[in-house]
Amino acid sequence: MNTSVLRAELVKLRTLRSTWWFLGVIAALAIAVSGLAVHSPGKGRAPGLEEALYGPAFTQLLMPLLGVRSVSQDLRTGTIWSSFLAVPSWNRLLIGKATVVALVAAAAGLLVEATALGVALLVEPAVALVPSCAEGWRPLLALPVTFAIGGVLGVAVGLLLRGGLADTLLVMWPLALEPALGAAGKPLLGFEVAAWLPYGTMNEFSGQSGGVPFFAGPSVAGVYTAVIVVCLLALGIRRQKRREP
Repeated sequence: MNTSVLRAELVKLRTLRSTWWFLGVIAALAIAVSGLAVHSPGKGRAPGLEEALYGPAFTQLLMPLLGVRSVSQDLRTGTIWSSFLAVPSWNRLLIGKATVVALVAAAAGLLVEATALGVALLVEPAVALVPSCAEGWRPLLALPVTFAIGGVLGVAVGLLLRGGLADTLLVMWPLALEPALGAAGKPLLGFEVAAWLPYGTMNEFSGQSGGVPFFAGPSVAGVYTAVIVVCLLALGIRRQKRREP
């Protein structure tokens, strides 16, 4: 993959007005949720790093929409075919798109995380944001990675499903479908399905609430989630290869 592919995809993503609106909404939601969580922590506990990261942890659920919008806009306007004429390789072109989305999503994660921590200090100057142990650093370091994974997931789903179906699935899956599958898994199949579903493992990796203990630990849970997303991206690229211009 050459840098010209990455530059072209970055220009396309940067010039989309929806990109800036989306990132602005993400930042606003993170600020609001983190500010409220720090201001009103659970009964009998002092606010800390976990409350300060509630906002970024929530907005990571929305990050796949950035990836799916980058794909749907390309398909809707037909620019994906002109891009293919310039780079006649679906592998290079779509892996380049996924790479750019992952980098932008990771940068957004870092920015949202820093903003949420700053807001937490403004709301409650005495809040303890410095982890007291090595394990406490995992949420801080893992969130930008989960943002990147979510962005690539959006690209994969956007290639597999066209139109509003991809947006609907990406919103409904973490909020309703995955919790329902996790709750019904053990009674129906006899084992904890929730421990293998992607958002649960992603939360386990990043140390956020909603995570389900993974049999091999949080780090392997993160690798497992990334492998699922890469496989979905490979399927999406294969599907795009079968489409006629």
